[in-house]
Amino acid sequence: MESKTPHTHPHPLKHLAVTHQPISFS
Repeated sequence: MESKTPHTHPHPLKHLAVTHQPISFS
């Protein structure tokens, strides 16, 4: 579960940040 937590955390977090505020992320 330790390998799944870090893989599912940065994945959805990065996707959400780019879709939520792509201008601020740039």
